[in-house]
Amino acid sequence: MLVSVNDFVTTVNIPNTDEAPLIADLQGFVNKYEPMYMGQLLGADLYAQLTAGLQEEPIPAKWTALKNAITTEQIAQFIYWYFVRKKNTYLSGMNIAVKPQSENAINVSPIVDQVQVWNDMVESSYKSAKFIQDNNVDYGNYYLPNVFKTFYYGRFNWVLMPDIFYKQNDKNI
Repeated sequence: MLVSVNDFVTTVNIPNTDEAPLIADLQGFVNKYEPMYMGQLLGADLYAQLTAGLQEEPIPAKWTALKNAITTEQIAQFIYWYFVRKKNTYLSGMNIAVKPQSENAINVSPIVDQVQVWNDMVESSYKSAKFIQDNNVDYGNYYLPNVFKTFYYGRFNWVLMPDIFYKQNDKNI
């Protein structure tokens, strides 16, 4: 794992990460969503190669460079978005998602914060993918260079990019 519970600071701050139940809950999100993010960013093959390369002793320079091109913050931002979405609702007895309401309290939607964090993650994802594209001699025939050509040159080949490359807005459109 590249991200730990201790990485949820600054823009992705999750309070009370010193409490055991929250640590366990957040660690479950890290275990689930870090591989999901890395799979979307790198594709299954390159992600498996990176994981294996980081286990070698000494770690080859190309895997250290790739690891450094992917910040723990961008992975934490992806995880944070899902964590906040889940924690902002709970299931009623009828398995219907509802927002909790405390007496004499006003619920404030976290959507603006979530959108900002997600969009920052999108920018970082593009930078990481651009690094891979610029160093394709080291990382092979990666799937994103064709996506970038489509994007940069205005041709529409209908290449479907992973979610991590699409910005969001607070209107959910």
